Amino acid sequence: MNPDILQARLSQAPVEQVDRNLLVAGRAYLELGQANKAAQVLSEFELAHFKFSHNREKFTLINTFGELCLHQGKLHLAAATYQPLLDLVAEHPLDPILFEFHYGLCRLYYEWNYLEKAKQYLLWCLEKIHHSRLAQTLLLVGYRSLTWVLWAEGQDQAADEAMQQAITIAQLMDDPGLIKQAKAHQARLWLRRGKLDAAAYWAEEYKLSGVDPIKYKYQFEYLTLVRVFINQRQSDKAIPLLNQLLQAATITERGSDIVEILALKALAYQALDNLEQALTELAQALCRAEREGYIRTFLDEGAPMADLLQHVTTWGVTLAYVKELLNAFAHSTSHGTVAPPGVASTYNHINPLVEPLTRREIEVLRLVTAGNSNEDVAHFLSIAPTTVKKHLGNILGKLGAKNRTQAVAKAQALDLI
Repeated sequence: MNPDILQARLSQAPVEQVDRNLLVAGRAYLELGQANKAAQVLSEFELAHFKFSHNREKFTLINTFGELCLHQGKLHLAAATYQPLLDLVAEHPLDPILFEFHYGLCRLYYEWNYLEKAKQYLLWCLEKIHHSRLAQTLLLVGYRSLTWVLWAEGQDQAADEAMQQAITIAQLMDDPGLIKQAKAHQARLWLRRGKLDAAAYWAEEYKLSGVDPIKYKYQFEYLTLVRVFINQRQSDKAIPLLNQLLQAATITERGSDIVEILALKALAYQALDNLEQALTELAQALCRAEREGYIRTFLDEGAPMADLLQHVTTWGVTLAYVKELLNAFAHSTSHGTVAPPGVASTYNHINPLVEPLTRREIEVLRLVTAGNSNEDVAHFLSIAPTTVKKHLGNILGKLGAKNRTQAVAKAQALDLI
């Protein structure tokens, strides 16, 4: 159902059904790439103390907030939102929402370059789905995601095999849209594997109308096509398409997509030998990406991006962050995981404090770092504002900080968040 129509019916439904409809509408808007409308709908839960009778619905709601944060580019907030769900996964065995949650979590791990952790969860999901009667779409998404993790680890043959599994599943489902998307993933893999002729052939076969409006569900195909154009030094085709995609992403407040599109615009201008404009576009992407610690968005673009990052150091823009990215490039072929700037793994970290921060205190600190008030933190963690204040007092004491700003700075310096 159209989420706009669903919203219009809310006033006629009982309270619990209203909550369910809000959740359905929020998820529908996310599938359409309309993060702005999804945020507006889901914000209703701040005012209405939702009364779901099933834990599954509460799990779905929290997971949907996590997905929204990923769309908005709020990676730290997504991590803090997802974290409590890890303790609840055992309550939802073989439930589709459980796998959707894990796939969202793996997107986050992949972006932060925690490849081993992402692969661990993806393999677990694929094994469980294979031994169940769950929708084949879950298998398809799992194999596509696994492809990129394996490629990032340098396991080219395994990545090819995972990609072929995804294509085979799409063909068995006999869904033209899914087949088309799977082949776009394969074309992007060909590009990154240096199989340029194969990728170029895909681009020739892909029909892009210059009249039809840009549709979010085809964005992966569009951005793959853009990469082919850039590789062919046809930036005159790439840049207009990127401008349309950027406009749509800006209107719908999809922060993660904006970072990626700006990075690709930088590469497109680089291919035109317009270095100044390329660095201008890259500087915008970096300023948006630094706070959230994006890594793979830049790393996946390979040597041309590394070259641009070297040039941008002369501008002094987000210099420490750029050096971290260049360090990730230097280690990407020999190390599966490179810690992103200002972000430490929740699972594999030795806390240097005499009295370590608890997991809940780290969650609170991540939300504070993302710019949330005490009331916002309380809402996201489902605790009282007074409890948040108490946690913050403990955090300040353990870090030896005088205020929130100092606490965030010290925590980042110690790689605690």
